[in-house]
Amino acid sequence: MRTEVVDPQLKFEIKNVRPVELNDLTESLRALGNEYQDFISREHPDATASEVRLYVNEVKSGSVIATLCAMSPLLLDGISYVNTVVDFTGFLKHVVSRLSGDDVNSAGVEELLPSTLSNVSQIVEPIAKDGGSQLNIGTLNVTGNVYLQVPSKEANVIQNQARRIAGERKAKTSGKHEKVVLHWFQARADKDSRSGDRAKIESISSKAVKTICATESLKSRMVLSDKNPFNEAFIVDVVAETINGKVVVYKVIELHDRFMPEEDEQESVAEA
Repeated sequence: MRTEVVDPQLKFEIKNVRPVELNDLTESLRALGNEYQDFISREHPDATASEVRLYVNEVKSGSVIATLCAMSPLLLDGISYVNTVVDFTGFLKHVVSRLSGDDVNSAGVEELLPSTLSNVSQIVEPIAKDGGSQLNIGTLNVTGNVYLQVPSKEANVIQNQARRIAGERKAKTSGKHEKVVLHWFQARADKDSRSGDRAKIESISSKAVKTICATESLKSRMVLSDKNPFNEAFIVDVVAETINGKVVVYKVIELHDRFMPEEDEQESVAEA
């Protein structure tokens, strides 16, 4: 099957002072590719369906210069992905601007995804280690090129900010949470089951997370009663466990109350 190249291209340049460690360069480019994939999955799902990815098109001598392009072996006729590289570079510029701002509470910082914080930290790693160096990322072959410049000092600020945000998020999400609202997303009707149970606690995370109950009686009260647990909400105490700042397990340690959300909404409307 024919592979097609979609312009414009993306230029990745490290103006280094000292030699760049091969592993740092490889991981930097890998993080760039991963962040591009995450970006188009959110902003250009049609490109994701066509397996559009960043590929190194050319490596030049002098400074470390790599020219990358969006390519797809499954590119659909009549569909153009010209804007994906431009939009992506603009997004990176926005992220860097937020993370390198003098104001540690710069608007938009807290909304950055954990994966973006990790990827951007890795992208700037080669210059963060090399004082006086600079990373330049920009688009080629397009009107209104987007350019991004990151000096080594700024790279260190970016990494420190990313670590700070990740640490604060972990502190907010991990550990004990009292009287939060839990809604079962999936549960097995077996008091001894420890697999397949997943629940949402939106005050902690918008995603359904693997959930276990501290005792068999807790699970029986929540899941195995005469009422349908999926129609109810539960006020519980839980312990949230995280990996890299992402919640991976809820452990329910106390059940305080249960209620029917839809009925409560109907009552509120009637009272109004």
